[in-house]
Amino acid sequence: MRMLWNLVSFTAVAGVAAYIVFLVLGSAVEAQVVYDANRVVVRDRLGQRVHNLSGMVMVPSECHALESRAKQIDGANFLIEFRTWEDPSRTCFSGAAPKQFHLTVFAPSVGVAFQATLDDVPIPLELIPAIE
Repeated sequence: MRMLWNLVSFTAVAGVAAYIVFLVLGSAVEAQVVYDANRVVVRDRLGQRVHNLSGMVMVPSECHALESRAKQIDGANFLIEFRTWEDPSRTCFSGAAPKQFHLTVFAPSVGVAFQATLDDVPIPLELIPAIE
């Protein structure tokens, strides 16, 4: 009887511990997936003191327009700002849609860092350099 009680106790404790680990790690994995889904891949065609940036940004729907601009934060850091707004004259289904962007930034070819925001929310940026 004592052995059965120990087996039941062990199973209950192991089950509770496994569930707690699932909740903690599951939310961490889910957060990583959401973070990666918003990542913007940018092609950086490098010229002499110029960066021609292009890529796709996911906007909330087909009815949303995308505006992009770059501003210099300091000597070596630039912020790419993406802003969206909904066109009220169109009827669209809800659901994310890709929108293309092109920007030209005049800066040294090396030693420059880019950050990005989408509607004032920081988003991860993956820069793929290409030399012209």
